[in-house]
Amino acid sequence: MKTIMILLVAMAAVLVITLTPIIRSQAASTIQLPDDFKVVPPDPSLSEGIKALSGKWTGEWVSSRGSPIPAMLVVEEIISETNTIIVHSVATSRWSEGIWQRHKAEIWTKGKKVGIFFRAENGRKIEFTLKDNGSLSGEAVFGSPRGDITSSIVMKRVP
Repeated sequence: MKTIMILLVAMAAVLVITLTPIIRSQAASTIQLPDDFKVVPPDPSLSEGIKALSGKWTGEWVSSRGSPIPAMLVVEEIISETNTIIVHSVATSRWSEGIWQRHKAEIWTKGKKVGIFFRAENGRKIEFTLKDNGSLSGEAVFGSPRGDITSSIVMKRVP
């Protein structure tokens, strides 16, 4: 009996290790985008940092209170040095289709750093910073009855 239990536990561990990459790849496909989304090339007169924000970005939101949630950010149009139109999309769960929202967002600059800030419809404050390695680092904070919840994300550009 003990041998059978050890064998069953070992088989379960092998299944978890084997299926995790498959589950993650399926999760990425649950991210929805609007049918009419488009990326408008930024004005050439804008700074290189601001122009670098343009395009599609993907990653996973991570918090201390749950499993990673696949997400996508599309910087559709940079209107000016301080304003942009974005689409932010998250999977509602690893097994269901996601939701997306289009926002007017602020572009901020601090020295050589550049980023995007917006407030989601659920009140969550979301901010992204363009890193020297070309990734976007993000943080989202919202209040809950149990205290503020902070999630973070590192996004890579999608070709």
